[in-house]
Amino acid sequence: MRKQNQKERGQGLLEYALILVAVALGALIILNLFGVSTGELYRTAVNAIGLSPSGGSPSEEAALPGDPPTPSEEEGPLFEDDFSEGLGGWTFLASKFWKGTVTEQDGKMMVGPMGAAFATGFSGTDYTINLSGAELQKKASNNEGFNVIFRSDGATTTFDGYTFSIDKPKNKDAGTLSFYKWENGVQMEQPISSAAVPPGFNWDHPGEIQVRVEGSNFTAAINGQAVLTGSDSTYPQGGVGLSSNFGSYLLVDGVSIQSAP
Repeated sequence: MRKQNQKERGQGLLEYALILVAVALGALIILNLFGVSTGELYRTAVNAIGLSPSGGSPSEEAALPGDPPTPSEEEGPLFEDDFSEGLGGWTFLASKFWKGTVTEQDGKMMVGPMGAAFATGFSGTDYTINLSGAELQKKASNNEGFNVIFRSDGATTTFDGYTFSIDKPKNKDAGTLSFYKWENGVQMEQPISSAAVPPGFNWDHPGEIQVRVEGSNFTAAINGQAVLTGSDSTYPQGGVGLSSNFGSYLLVDGVSIQSAP
């Protein structure tokens, strides 16, 4: 008789468990039909009783299982140089065409006429280049300007890739902003895109220059103002560098490269 009672009691508990499962499944189906997120209900419930899903006290809001981790701090730059330790982080081009010098002067990097330098070892796909404190010192009455090189192949005598160029071919010209593509070490005759320099542009102190590269799209900004966009998909990745035109010396306080958001 005792065994029979135990058997009946076990069957009763199993039936109750099956009923509870059926009720729970039915409730979930009804909630989903009405567009209620069960995950949000879970989050609200654990916050309401002052617990985190792991059983501790929540610091801000309870996280759901599978939620991405919250970064503890902002991601640092991919490359950064203020030239306080010289130019050891840079590689210089040397050829019959690129024959200008690159030196450190008073805590700045100075790229001489027809000089070019690349951030050693850096190569990436999507990133933002920041130049701080850019200055131009005139050498000749024409062909002033400089180039921010990106997605370059990193060669030591020439390069393929793209440039954001600020050019003033003649002294009387207002100046032009352009995105160019380079193939086999030669700048293509037609720019990817171009525009006049913004009103009030200071050729002696261009200031803060930013070039953002994301997918096939490029955006350039001067002192926080977007000035030019372009698009090309020839080169999907590559390095970063600077070069100066024949008529100018380029000086910069610092260079940083960050991941494109």
